[in-house]
Formats: sequence, structure tokens, C-alpha cells
Amino acid sequence: MANISMQDIEAVDDYWGPTFRTILEGNSHDQISEQLEGRIKSHDKDIERICNLYYQGFIDSIRELLLVKSQAQGLNQEVKSLDEGLARASAGVIARGNELVKARKVEGNIAGAIEGLSSCLPVLECYSKLLRQVREKRYYPALKTLEVLENEYLPKVSGYRFSQQIRETIPRLKENIKKSSEEDFREFLENIRKFSPRIGEIAMKHTKEL
Repeated sequence: MANISMQDIEAVDDYWGPTFRTILEGNSHDQISEQLEGRIKSHDKDIERICNLYYQGFIDSIRELLLVKSQAQGLNQEVKSLDEGLARASAGVIARGNELVKARKVEGNIAGAIEGLSSCLPVLECYSKLLRQVREKRYYPALKTLEVLENEYLPKVSGYRFSQQIRETIPRLKENIKKSSEEDFREFLENIRKFSPRIGEIAMKHTKEL
């Protein structure tokens, strides 16, 4: 302790240096107590100031957190409202999309039906023409029409049931045309025989020879 100079003691602190010097120089106890009390009050004020400073910062932080919470709740409500609106809108879009798909399907079916009718109509017209020619006893044109129907038109609609039904009638139509043409030919020869006996006899003779 003897090696410590007064300058070293005073250099310890701006406040405690003079205080220690006063103690060492033998000043009164009351003066030292007053100095200590003043120092304590000074520290108390510093502590109070620091506490007030950080307490205010803490209060401000709490207020900011409450504000952020309120804003977050508002934002969450907006998100929910937006999500509900989006769900309603998407439901409407999905419903319209399903309706559009159904409409496209119906449109495709109609287009297929039109295409099928377009391919079937020529067949039906040809068949109707054939029946009309047979009914009018135009057997040679009927045979030509029958050939076109059988070789050109029916193969194009082979997937339809009516095509098979028409094809099944073809042998019977051919047989009817053959019988009808033979009957008409015999009737023709019979008429010739009536009006011209000689021509009829010759024609009948040639017919028997065939």
C-alpha cells in the first residue's frame, strides 16, 4: 500500500479518486457519507433514466406488435374473403367448363350423325331408284343400278345395320328381276303370236331352242 502514490489513487476514477484521497487525508466521516450519498443518488438517477428509456422502448415495441397483430388479422380476413370469392368463381368456371364439355360432346355426336347421314343418303337414294325401276319394269337399268349399289355404295356403309338388311334383299331382287323379265318376254312373244301367227311360231321355236 505504501508503494501507491496519491496520483495513482486519484487516477482510479474522476469521482472515487478524490473520495479515496479525502479518506486517506483524514477528512471527517460526515463529509465522506455525503459524498457517497450524492454518488448513490447520481447512480439512482442514471438507473432510473436508463430504465425509463428501455421501458418506453418496450412499450413502443408492444404497441407495434399489437398493431402488427391487428394488421395481420385484417390481412387474414382479406385472404379468407379472397379465397372464398376465388372458390365461388372457380366453381362457376368449373360448372361452365363441364357444360362446355357436354356441349362439345353433343356437337361431336351431331357432327358424327350428319356425317353418317351424308354417307347413308346416297345409298338409300340408289336403293329407292332400284325399287322404282323394278316397279316400272325397267329391268336392264335396274340391273345396272343394282350393280352400282352392291359394288360402290354398300361397302361405304358396311358398319350400319340397314346396309346388311339391303344386302340380304339383293339375291331376292335379282331373282324377281329375272322372273319378271322372263314373264314379260313370254307375254311379249304371246302377243306377237296372237297378232302374227307365223312370227309367233318362229319366235317360240327359237325360244325352245335356247
